[in-house]
Amino acid sequence: MAPTSILQRDDIIDLAPHLDALSECPVQFRYYCGLDIGRRDFTVLTVIQEKTITHRDSKTTEFVVVDIKKFKRGADYLAYADDVATYFRHNAFQLNEYKLTVDASGVGAPICEYLSRAHPWLKFRPVIITSGDNKKHNRYGRNWLILNLRNYLATAPNFFISSDLSETPEFRRQLESVEIKETMAGNTSYVVPGNDDHLLSMALAVIDVSQRAKVKSGTTDLLFSNLS
Repeated sequence: MAPTSILQRDDIIDLAPHLDALSECPVQFRYYCGLDIGRRDFTVLTVIQEKTITHRDSKTTEFVVVDIKKFKRGADYLAYADDVATYFRHNAFQLNEYKLTVDASGVGAPICEYLSRAHPWLKFRPVIITSGDNKKHNRYGRNWLILNLRNYLATAPNFFISSDLSETPEFRRQLESVEIKETMAGNTSYVVPGNDDHLLSMALAVIDVSQRAKVKSGTTDLLFSNLS
């Protein structure tokens, strides 16, 4: 079956500040982060920034993927666990609310244990990614994660991906290459040719975004545009 693009329009990514440029963050910023622990793939951290602007009579909110950090494949897990903790010392996270969801499946379990022990100040939620279609407590089916991401991108207002991030091309490739397949049992399976690390990292971050954002029916304005 031909790939079915998760992106509903071809014009995705908007003006958004670099995370590194946020030396002082106003209170209207909030961050949603997903850390997918690689086994054969890379380990990838995705950061989505929620920016709320208060006007005289209303508020406007946009969600922007402002950072995608890829760790070297085969690197020492505990070493980059320390790197993750150091990353969250940034003022953007120290001065604003953030939610970090971490893949605790397989090798992710000892990483979560290490983070809790070595960096008790770091707030995160460990989740187990299963091969199923459902979610229950802290167990999320891979198909459920991709479907939730797909539904969010199709309906969420004001969601953007920063085009000047070095990992954006690979991010977009994975988003656009998702194949929908029917199993013998009649269930739906989402297949990503090659790596799916960026996709799952974003799907983990979107868990909390999709619950918080005010989703409206119809297609969203998804913009890939330069930050110039």
